[in-house]
Amino acid sequence: MVERKEYLEQLKAWKDEQVIKVVTGILRCGKSTLLSQYQQQLKTTGITDEQIVSVSFEELLDYRKLYSYLKERLCAEKTTYKNLPCVGRRRGQRGKILWVYL
Repeated sequence: MVERKEYLEQLKAWKDEQVIKVVTGILRCGKSTLLSQYQQQLKTTGITDEQIVSVSFEELLDYRKLYSYLKERLCAEKTTYKNLPCVGRRRGQRGKILWVYL
């Protein structure tokens, strides 16, 4: 697996900013790999597994269920990082939305 240092550094620089970080790209360019590497990097800085929530929209398509699912997993007094892959509806286009603040 190729470490994407430049992109990881950009994500790291924006880590605690309350803005939505979006990773986009063509199919199979490494978006999921980048997210996985970022999750690992977060863990090396003291972020616990409980603070990182990954969601599959294939399982949680209803926004109310998604909201409830995320709200149940929020960590009190700590930032919860949410990995929300967004699957496009046209010709299999995919993108990733990551680390949304709730």
